[in-house]
Amino acid sequence: MIQKPVLIYDGECTLCTRFKQTVERFDVDHKLTYVSIHQDEIYTELPLTKEECHKVIHLVDENNQVYKGPDVIRYLAHLFPMVNNLAWMLETDVGKKALDFFYQKVNDIRNSQINSCNKCKDE
Repeated sequence: MIQKPVLIYDGECTLCTRFKQTVERFDVDHKLTYVSIHQDEIYTELPLTKEECHKVIHLVDENNQVYKGPDVIRYLAHLFPMVNNLAWMLETDVGKKALDFFYQKVNDIRNSQINSCNKCKDE
């Protein structure tokens, strides 16, 4: 059984793996479990679909609430004390718009990498 909260990331994507590694540095108390979207058992244990997980990052909390895309970043910002002091900025209208914009640009880069990767095209 997968411990929650669980961060679902693309373990074959360099960008996603680096993001996960960065989160792990903040996760000094080991509050999160990290699972790659390529581990098929997560789709039987968690309320997720493989198709959705391939599109954006996901996080499932202890109550089975699913966070997607920029909402994952907001969740993580409140989870870690070192970041929590700045998390209030993400709750303002300007902060939400900036985070949504930034996340979309990073996800566009990720999708661009996937589309140019021959291995990824075959999946």
